[in-house]
Amino acid sequence: MFPILAEATPTDVITWQVILVITTVGANLAIILSTRKKQKREVSFEFEPASKDAFEKHVAANQREHENLFAKLGGVERGLNERVEKKLTDLQKSAEDGREKLHQRINRISVGVARLCGRQGIPMPKEDDEL
Repeated sequence: MFPILAEATPTDVITWQVILVITTVGANLAIILSTRKKQKREVSFEFEPASKDAFEKHVAANQREHENLFAKLGGVERGLNERVEKKLTDLQKSAEDGREKLHQRINRISVGVARLCGRQGIPMPKEDDEL
């Protein structure tokens, strides 16, 4: 069908594929950039100096807004501190409960081993002995 493709090596095929990908990416980039240039709009700013009274009202409004924000931040901080302290307390209680259960199991196993040693006439190993 295509005699040139029949004689092409894998390197030739890869080279053509790379060229095709680069061309496609370049064309897409050109389309994107051309549409963005068309979408640019001009922005103008008009400056009107404020009166002293309007400026002082603006400053007072900003001050009230800052005070409100600081009060809200303080409330959030207090709430987070309470939640963290509760979580830590819960974790400590959970850890204590887990340790208690573990010690109860160890005690039961220790009693069982003592009974087995007693039945077999074997002395219980000392705590310092390696098992």
